[in-house]
Amino acid sequence: MGKLIMNRVLPFSRAAIVLLVLSAWVSSPSWADTPSSKEGTQTLESLGRLNGQTLACKQPALTARIRDVVINLVPKERTMGEVFEQATSAAFLKQGTAALPCPDVKTLVEQINELEKQLKISFSKNP
Repeated sequence: MGKLIMNRVLPFSRAAIVLLVLSAWVSSPSWADTPSSKEGTQTLESLGRLNGQTLACKQPALTARIRDVVINLVPKERTMGEVFEQATSAAFLKQGTAALPCPDVKTLVEQINELEKQLKISFSKNP
């Protein structure tokens, strides 16, 4: 019965409604295609890859540090979370399936610190 009422009240197809919502969402300011947001997204992707590597290399303290960096510096947007999660997953699987050697902790910490600096620049509210 609810479906019947929905179809009578909204004569538009569901696809048209979805497209309308998506086009409004994509054109919103949070999707601004600025150089700093592109750099920030690329840096976040690098941090996600590093996160996958630290997970696969059983470095929980470094994984927690990366999580804190993301929580504190990255805008709370779905796309940002997806970029980070996809990069993490791909790197984790690559590390395990290719049996890559794990970098030493010092190297991983240096990489985390560098990416954190880059994120601060890219996502700072007061450039």
